[in-house]
This record gives sequence, structure tokens and C-alpha cells, in this order.
Amino acid sequence: MAKKRKGVSSDEDDDWFEPVKSARTAKKRVAVKIKRKRAASGDESAEPDDEYEAQTSDAVQTRRHPISMHTLSEVKPLRAALLGWYAGVHASRGMPWRKPYEHTSNPEERSQRAYEVWISEIMLQQTQVATVIPYYNKWMAKFPTIRDLAASDIETVNSLWKGLGYYSRAARLLSGAQKVIQQLGGRLPDNAKDLESKIPGIGRYSAGAICSIAYNQCVPVLDGNVHRLLSRVLALYAPPKAKQTLDILWAGASAFVDRAERPGDLNQALIELGSTVCKVRDPDCDACPLRPWCAGHHYESYTKQLGDIYR
Repeated sequence: MAKKRKGVSSDEDDDWFEPVKSARTAKKRVAVKIKRKRAASGDESAEPDDEYEAQTSDAVQTRRHPISMHTLSEVKPLRAALLGWYAGVHASRGMPWRKPYEHTSNPEERSQRAYEVWISEIMLQQTQVATVIPYYNKWMAKFPTIRDLAASDIETVNSLWKGLGYYSRAARLLSGAQKVIQQLGGRLPDNAKDLESKIPGIGRYSAGAICSIAYNQCVPVLDGNVHRLLSRVLALYAPPKAKQTLDILWAGASAFVDRAERPGDLNQALIELGSTVCKVRDPDCDACPLRPWCAGHHYESYTKQLGDIYR
């Protein structure tokens, strides 16, 4: 029997995961859904949603097992290890939008920070960090505030966006900025619900990033990097886009920031760790601060019987 892992619940009386039919079937189902959604919108070239539609990672076959195996029951040591690691790497890639959180009661300053995070998050959708950096710098030089952006036009916006692709992202930034100025008092909403419902192009992930980083709110994020990272930490053998899978991963992401003092740093640390260490191929487990609590690593011999979690 495998040893109990620290920080993970192991209650035997709980719900169970049912086996996955096949990775190929799960992946095909995702592709079909994406194709149908694009066809329904009338735009075959439209980009995926900012969370998961572009992620068609293979599901892995598994055996029936308790859901409690995938639940974080203690997060304080994980937070401490993660933040300690992040302190040494947060500036290593030179991202101009990544700034230390500064507590301020000035709503204008918080809204400005939210604007900067918003621009970076939309640019980073389906685009590499190294590609985004020069575009972000040019954008902020041209549109340093949301009012500057709102006063512009689509031709100017598209000229700055040229080369990033998915031009609808730029159009949504412009329309979102104009809505903020015309209808929302000139400031981006300071809560995830309003960001999702009132600002074009902002989904659950982007809202969480903005609220945690700019407003220091304990709101989780779950992009492709965090999805992969938490799937491994929790040894989650399931189709990556299944509702049950996402519910468990969002719960894990929420546990990391729940009542945390620095939710923005925690979320950025999770994203950075998934992007640079817990990579799709050849993850550097020796460099991972979460290795002592990672079920995917701790149960390596056990997981090989179920499937390759590092796929």
C-alpha cells in the first residue's frame, strides 16, 4: 500500500473517480467541441477561451480511486516553500507587468495596476512571454492609462497589435476600456464577478489574476500551467477538461490563496512554477519547491501502474 502523503486528505469514505475510456477519445471529444463552438460563432479562426479550449492534453487511463486522494488538507508549508522559491525567480524573466504588491487605499492607483495586469493577461493568451514583453512595453508607452486606450480607435490599436495574432483580443481590449470609461466610472471592477460579466474577454482565470494581483483578493487562478502543476501535485488521473477534474483543480487553486496574505504572489508563483519547472515535457522535479508534497513524484512507482502522469 502506498504511504500517505503529507498535506493530502486520505479519507476512505468518499466519492470515487471512474476509469477513463481512453486518452484518444477524450482528446477527440475536446477537439469536436472546439470545432462546433467556432462554427456556431461563424468565426472558424476565432481564438480559444483564455482558460482551457486550446489545451487538449491527453487524458490518462486510470483505475477507480477515492477523490480525497486529490485534496489538499494542509497548505501552509506549501505556501511557504512556494513563496520562498518565487522570491528568487520573480524577476528572472524581466516581465515589466510583474511588480511587488504595494498596499494602497487609493482607488486610482489600484485601478491603474488592474489595467496593467489586464493588458498583460490578454496579451499572454496563447502567446509566449518573450514575445509579449516588447508588445506590452510599446502598448503602455502609447496607452499608459485605460482612458488613453478608450480614446483611441481600432486602427491604431490593431497597428500596435500587429504580429501578436488573434486580433479580436485587441478589439475586446478597446471595447472593454470604452465601457469602463463610459459606464463604469473610469475604473476596472474590483471583484471577479463584475470583471467576468461586464468586461469583454475576461474569463474566470483573467478575473482571478487581476483581482489577486492588483486588488490583493484571495481569488484563485487556473491557466494551463497551473492546471498541469496541480494535476501532478494531486496525482489527478482524469480528462483535463472534465467538469469533475476542473472542480477539483479549482478547489486546489482556491486552497492555495484562501485567507492568504499575498494571494497575488501565490498565484504568480504557481503560474511561474508551472511555466518554467513543471513543464509539459521533462519537468525539473529536483528544482521544484513543492516536490515534498507532490503525489505525482511521491507515488512515482505507484503511478507507473496507472499511466504516465507526465504526459
